[in-house]
Amino acid sequence: MRNQWKRLVTFILIVCLLFNSIVAVGARDVKAEQRIGESADSDMSEEYDVKLTYDVTGTWDGHSNVEVKLTNILDEKIEDWEIKIPADFEIENIWNAKVVSEQDNEYMIHNADWNQDIDVKSSVSFGMTIQSDAKIKLPEYCTVNRICVSVEEENYKLEYTEYSNWDDKVNGKITIKNTSDERIEDWSLMLDGNFEIESIWNAAITESFEEEDEQDTYYYDLENAVHNQNIEAGQSVEFGFIIKCQDKVEITNHELFEMGMISEDYMEEDLARRRQFEPCFVLR
Repeated sequence: MRNQWKRLVTFILIVCLLFNSIVAVGARDVKAEQRIGESADSDMSEEYDVKLTYDVTGTWDGHSNVEVKLTNILDEKIEDWEIKIPADFEIENIWNAKVVSEQDNEYMIHNADWNQDIDVKSSVSFGMTIQSDAKIKLPEYCTVNRICVSVEEENYKLEYTEYSNWDDKVNGKITIKNTSDERIEDWSLMLDGNFEIESIWNAAITESFEEEDEQDTYYYDLENAVHNQNIEAGQSVEFGFIIKCQDKVEITNHELFEMGMISEDYMEEDLARRRQFEPCFVLR
C-alpha cells in the first residue's frame, strides 16, 4: 500500500509531461503570479490552504482590534497551522495565536494549543491589536508552512509495557518520551510488529495492513488523540491497547513524526514542483 503513492506520483508526472505545451506554460506563469497576489478567480484549493477573512472590531488613535478567521479549503485536515502574512502595521498584542517571527514586513503567526488543527471546511480564529495609521489590508488566501517531518531518532525514546495477557490477547501500552530540548508538535507514529491491534485509546489508527509476503507482520500509522498532541521537552505521552499476538510481542520498526516548519528552500522547491504539474490542472 505504501508503494501505491509512488506509483500514483509517477503516473501524474508522465501525464503532466505529455501536456507540457506552449499554452500550458503561459497559463502556468499566470498561476505563479496569482500565488504571489492576494486573491485569484481560479480554484484556490490548487494554490492555497486557507481562506483568510477579518473584521476590524474597534479603532482608536492609530490602533485597531482585528479578528481573523482561517478557513480550511483543502480536502484534508490541516494540522498545526502556521501562516506568514505581509504587514504594513505593528502587532502590539495577539490572542488565540502567537507571533513566531517578524522579518521584512512579514509576520509568522502560529496556532495556540486549543486551535492547533483545522478540520475540512472548518475554521479557527485569532485576534490581534495592531498599530497603523493606514487602513489594514490582509491577503485573502494563505498557505500553511508546516509539514510532517521525521523526528530524529536521538530526540525521542519509545518504550513498550505489558500489563497482562490471556489466550492470544495482550493488554499493554506504548510510551513516547521527548528526549530533546524542543517540543514535539502534533506527533504521529509509524509502527510495525507481530501483533494485531484490536482496540486502542489515547491514540488513533489512521491506516493499517498486514504484509502479504510477511506472515503475522502488521503495519500501523497512528496519530495523537488531540488532547495529547504535543510532547513537551523532557515529557512523555502514552497510549494503551489490546492486541492479538501468538508469540512474544515484538516491535520490529518504528518512526516518530511531527509537524515542522517549512524552510525557505523547501518553499522554493515546492513552488517549482507545483509549476511542473500545472499543465495537468490548466488543461484538464
